[in-house]
Amino acid sequence: MPIAPQVETLRALVEHLRAAGLPQAPTVRAAIIYAVRRAEIANATMVTVVPGVPKSERAARGRVSVNDVFDVAIQRSVQTATDTLGTVQDLDWGCVEAMMALQRAVMLALYVFPGMLTVEGLNAGAPEHAVQGVWTGVFRVTVQGATESLP
Repeated sequence: MPIAPQVETLRALVEHLRAAGLPQAPTVRAAIIYAVRRAEIANATMVTVVPGVPKSERAARGRVSVNDVFDVAIQRSVQTATDTLGTVQDLDWGCVEAMMALQRAVMLALYVFPGMLTVEGLNAGAPEHAVQGVWTGVFRVTVQGATESLP
């Protein structure tokens, strides 16, 4: 049985990001979800590519274009200032600068991936990430897929 086109694109996208020379030398992986706990990424940066549901649009009468959709999450535990209850009050500005530089580098790397149609930034991440001090930034990307005939 041949590998589904979206799987091939997923593998290629992960390899593309691994070879992009990103700042902080993040671990780039494919996964089902991008939720992590702060302890799992202590002193590490993670870039996770998560396959989504393909996006289709009518290409012509009797034909549909099926594009591949992925979420690309950037995560790192960042230094924070907390109050007496342990709630995060402020982020370390050096960490903020480093993560914003990484997000920009990932975005630019995504745009040069073959067949990239859209790169959309999302405010995402589990609500507890804000309390735990886990930086989570997500790009939803659409990669040009195949055009198929309808039955």
